[in-house]
Amino acid sequence: IEDSRLKEMNFGDYEGEYIQDLKKKHDYFCLWHQPQLSFSLPNGETYEEVVFRLNDFILEKYNENPQQTIFITIHGMLFTILHGIFLDLPVERLNEVNQEIVRGCSLSLFEFDGKKHKIDFIGKDCFLTPLKEKISYK
Repeated sequence: IEDSRLKEMNFGDYEGEYIQDLKKKHDYFCLWHQPQLSFSLPNGETYEEVVFRLNDFILEKYNENPQQTIFITIHGMLFTILHGIFLDLPVERLNEVNQEIVRGCSLSLFEFDGKKHKIDFIGKDCFLTPLKEKISYK
């Protein structure tokens, strides 16, 4: 089931550019290293907008059925923000979450009781072929 609230953060004018090229831009550096609630890349989405839609999704799904298990697939920045929410971190501390890319197809397990978030594990990838080097957006 697709849900627009789980779309990757909108990077505005930088959509479609290569990460190697973006690493040279100050805005991109700020996005990853100095996150702020109202920050966005030019014509992009703010952290605040993404946090709002993710929280809206979580609460809606919980209210539909508090006992249900949901499997979600998402992209990098959304992954970082969702983990920040479940770690109860303010946006300004998201750079603590996004130090390295969590591998595609890795698993994270969260629980939510309607008030508190719990993380059982983040980025479990022991079932994948080992990597020779770490992958980073930075």
